[in-house]
Amino acid sequence: MRDGGPAQNVSHFLGLAALAPRRDLPVCFPPVVLSHVRRVRASAMVTLGGRLSLVPQHRLVFLTWLKLRLLPWALLGSEGRAVMNNLCQAEEVLEYFKPWNLDDESRQFLAYHSRRYSLLLRKVNAVAARVQSAGRPGPLRILDIGPGFQTELLRQVFATSVINSLGFRDTRFQPRLQDRHFEFDLNDAQFADKWPVFEAHDVIVMAEVIEHLYTAPTLVLRCVASWLKSDGWLIVQTPNACSLHKRLRLLVGRNPYEPIRVTRNNPGHFHEYTRGELISMGGEAGLVPADVISTNYFDNGSLSHKLYNAVSRFLPGSLRQGITITFHKQTST
Repeated sequence: MRDGGPAQNVSHFLGLAALAPRRDLPVCFPPVVLSHVRRVRASAMVTLGGRLSLVPQHRLVFLTWLKLRLLPWALLGSEGRAVMNNLCQAEEVLEYFKPWNLDDESRQFLAYHSRRYSLLLRKVNAVAARVQSAGRPGPLRILDIGPGFQTELLRQVFATSVINSLGFRDTRFQPRLQDRHFEFDLNDAQFADKWPVFEAHDVIVMAEVIEHLYTAPTLVLRCVASWLKSDGWLIVQTPNACSLHKRLRLLVGRNPYEPIRVTRNNPGHFHEYTRGELISMGGEAGLVPADVISTNYFDNGSLSHKLYNAVSRFLPGSLRQGITITFHKQTST
């Protein structure tokens, strides 16, 4: 990561540079904490002579927010923090895989998704910290459904954790000694008697997978939820079915979706979804949305695409290309 100087880095890291209300605070905070934190960030911080002063009645709330903000980094340890720092920008993700012997198609895919990978790492880091702060015994257990470049990145950031994978095996990303790969076609989730049985996981990553399945998403999510521990987390990434460029294609009479491919292991997208659909289907599977992000993290490197991404920042989330939802499997009562 580029060094902007100690003062700038600390200010950016603590989130004190932007005093306006933020929308990225975890919605699983108690509402009263969210309300107070937003008020703190909006109007209760004053810097005098290099010292940060707070309105007294908000001091405790701010410290609570600060602790939760720093917690993911503290729990990673010094080595994990160094790796996370190096991979939290798309450029560093590309740099990490530069020595790898990849074909042109894989390089293009990696470049197109590098910003998505950096967001995914931050989201996994945040929920992993929540799990570890609860004092669960043993190493953190993460299941990556649909192994790919993100599998390798997760194993680098969470070096001491168990990072299992499930789906079709990708020989480029071999399990380490503590990891396992489970061969399973998620389209078979419609048959409950075929669901694999193994030790539950704290966090499950399902990045750019659900749109490749022809089985009903509710059945898939119920199957995936069965592999989560109680109070576990599922992070889903998928393209937005109603993004701006797809609507424009329809307006001119063009199909925004490619035909199904002939290769079973990579058939393309059977169906894409909206945020509302995913949240609804997650609820039917017993999962509660804790965080929903819509943003343009895809980039083919062209000037037109960069312009499109820049313009989309000012548009409603329903028009942006990518969806990242963090689901919570709440503790059974």
